[in-house]
Amino acid sequence: MAKILPEERALKFIATRKTLFMATRNTKGVLWASYSPFVYHDGHFYVGINYIAQHTRDLLESNELCVFFREDEENAKNIYALERFAVNCLARVVHEASAEWHEVIRLFEGKFGAQFELARQLRDFYLFSLEPTDQGRYVRGFAQAFDVAADFGSSVHVQGNHQERGGVSEPEDGKKR
Repeated sequence: MAKILPEERALKFIATRKTLFMATRNTKGVLWASYSPFVYHDGHFYVGINYIAQHTRDLLESNELCVFFREDEENAKNIYALERFAVNCLARVVHEASAEWHEVIRLFEGKFGAQFELARQLRDFYLFSLEPTDQGRYVRGFAQAFDVAADFGSSVHVQGNHQERGGVSEPEDGKKR
């Protein structure tokens, strides 16, 4: 039986997810965490979101974000070792007149059906392409972390030793932080 490579496992894991989490930042540097249903196609994550959502306005102001996928907590063997994947991306608006728009819309309709159709009918709907810009980090569990290439073509096992908390001391005022 052929061994499944970590980058293949990461893609299979992502394929089991319906939503992704995203961390965005506006031009004032204010961070925002949220989620969105998504589809993955041709190396890009796509989200269809409405202007009223804070993360939409953030992506229109600053196209840098981090996307994150995680295992459902109720399925986890150990809450500290959830299967997960995170990667930095650049966002780009996909224009309604493009072939890309129509192709991705069909993928959303196939994955989400009537739920997606309702969101798409709103007048402030935006379709974004989220392109991975750097390697992502895929974690299967303890001592099973891998840096995965943005195109999912390769991976490197992350290795290292746990260190004691060096240099961390109580604050001089005695208050816990």
